Amino acid sequence: MRSHLCCKCHKELKRGTNGYCRDCDNARNRRRRLIPAIGDRKREVGRQSYYRNKAKRYVKTWKRIQDKKLEVVLRLGGACVKCGYRRNTAALVLHHVNNDGSKKYVRDWMVQGYDLNKVLLLCHNCHIELHHPACTIIEKNPSGTKP
Repeated sequence: MRSHLCCKCHKELKRGTNGYCRDCDNARNRRRRLIPAIGDRKREVGRQSYYRNKAKRYVKTWKRIQDKKLEVVLRLGGACVKCGYRRNTAALVLHHVNNDGSKKYVRDWMVQGYDLNKVLLLCHNCHIELHHPACTIIEKNPSGTKP
């Protein structure tokens, strides 16, 4: 049976190690931490820049999405097609009507040239009622009996 040896000091190794004994592996990892490569430094600077500008990017993206949503809401009439709610655009959602059974994604409407005939403008309440018809509460008649 062939024995496994450390790549650096040639000590005999246990099976399943990465080719270095514990001492050589620790020294190797210590050197890597002390002397970062040029690419590592560039990555670190890029990472700092990414996190420093994260809030700005979030606000900019949110504003772009809200502007596009407002444009689409106005093109669809600006009110819920079921109940007529129109006070706040944050309470209005776009419901995809896909008769072909294909999967539609939440922001498909943001793509230029998307067919808005495949979308219904609904308020949150009407949208939930549409997706969960079994959860409706049965109201009682004024006489106190069920309809």
